[in-house]
Amino acid sequence: MTAPWTRGEVLPVLLVGALALQDAAFNPVDIPVGVAVVLAVANVLPLLWRRRRPVLAPVAVGALVLLRAALDAIPAQTTSTLPLLVVALFATAVHSPRLRDAAAAGAFCAVATVAGIALGSDEPANPADFVVVSVLLGAAWLVGVLVRRRTALTGQLRERGRAAERARDEEAQAAVAEERVRIARELHDVLAHSVSIISVQAGAAERQAPKDPERARAAVAQVRRTAEEVQGDLVRLLDVLRHPGADTLAPQPGLPELEDLVAQAREAGLPVTLRLDRSLAPEVPEGVALAAFRIVQEGLTNVRRHAGDVPTDVRVTAQGAGLRVEVVNLPGVSGGRGSGLGLVGMDERVRVHGGDLRTGPDATGRWVVDAVLPLETT
Repeated sequence: MTAPWTRGEVLPVLLVGALALQDAAFNPVDIPVGVAVVLAVANVLPLLWRRRRPVLAPVAVGALVLLRAALDAIPAQTTSTLPLLVVALFATAVHSPRLRDAAAAGAFCAVATVAGIALGSDEPANPADFVVVSVLLGAAWLVGVLVRRRTALTGQLRERGRAAERARDEEAQAAVAEERVRIARELHDVLAHSVSIISVQAGAAERQAPKDPERARAAVAQVRRTAEEVQGDLVRLLDVLRHPGADTLAPQPGLPELEDLVAQAREAGLPVTLRLDRSLAPEVPEGVALAAFRIVQEGLTNVRRHAGDVPTDVRVTAQGAGLRVEVVNLPGVSGGRGSGLGLVGMDERVRVHGGDLRTGPDATGRWVVDAVLPLETT
């Protein structure tokens, strides 16, 4: 569907048309006034399509000027022809897809119009008049070219601005997605371990309550302590979400906290041993130490969830220029399939530090979580 004419298209046509009607109606010509008026209107009409047909419009204007001159429909003292040509040349310089085509169409229009003026005049041509006309037409063409270039530059700048805005939006969305993943990973790492202990101890208390109330009370006490720890962890996480940067105020768990983590697992009934090279702690960067802690935490959670209370070994040792973290447990009774988020979280943490992660059964049937984290240098 063709777009409606704009005010910028219609107003110049009305002004030039009024001048053309004045020339045809109030200046003596050698043909009937009605025919002269029709020809004058026809000569102006191509200007309406000067934006949609920027090459065809000036060609039509020049051809109709020659036709009017040949039919003696242009008065000797015309006031409309030059403005008609100025508008046509300016428009074709601004809107033509290719400037070479616009130059050819403009040259034809200019020659035809000048020839029409000369043909329609009974007096000898005055060279000064042609100089003035040429200067005016050249100025119209030059202004059109300048406007064309400025419009193109403005369009490029606008497109660059839109591209920059799209890039900012994409970066913001990527940052939001990355932050959501980080928050989900932290929530999973912090809560899954404690909730797993609560579930195990609550089940133990339920089974032991009828026959061993003391052990049942101990299990319930462990549930209470773990629930209090979960509450504290949730408060800290929510504080981080409400106040960005607050997580830098509290120390993150690292290698020294592994002993407490393993002790907590033992209290929950998991027979776990820890082999920790304590001399590594000062040399391990905080980010790597946190990743090692979370890997062990997730590994122990998965043991309780999927294998039960089976013997488990945790080893954190040096390996070349890296830190090796192993969680190895004997096969047990599967606790069902998990969501897979824990393994995904471990893999993401290892990849962030450029390390390697292997999970799965070994040749003896034991389940192994084996991660190697390069020690970053500063």
